Amino acid sequence: GLSLRLIHDFIEENGGEKAFLGKKTFEVIVEIVIPLTTDRCLSYVEYLIEKKPFLLREGHIRQANYFISHAWMYNFLDVIDALDEYFQENCGADDNKDAVVIWFDIFTNNQNIATNLPFEWWKNTFFEAIKAFGNIIMVLMP
Repeated sequence: GLSLRLIHDFIEENGGEKAFLGKKTFEVIVEIVIPLTTDRCLSYVEYLIEKKPFLLREGHIRQANYFISHAWMYNFLDVIDALDEYFQENCGADDNKDAVVIWFDIFTNNQNIATNLPFEWWKNTFFEAIKAFGNIIMVLMP
């Protein structure tokens, strides 16, 4: 998983909130995550480990404690705002975005090969992730 701070860093490093306005989550994957990771065929988390190994040592990338369930059709920033609000209200993560580590599929799964993986892989991966983390946050929007 990756810390909530790294998701905010991802936004800043890729043009800031203004660049993400109106973008659906699947557009963020296609337009940003895949182009960043396609050369090495990595997940975004693996890409960060290669590019910035200190993130592992500093604990920004580690075992997640929350599984995030969301729809790729949602606006990406709305999903992030919902997560920020949840963690601020329930975990006191207002100023400490390093304390929260999430399994967020667009960053933790290799999006370069995701569409080629069989249903059994997805079922087992999600089941095992949920079981290991013990916490699920489901982001629902009207």
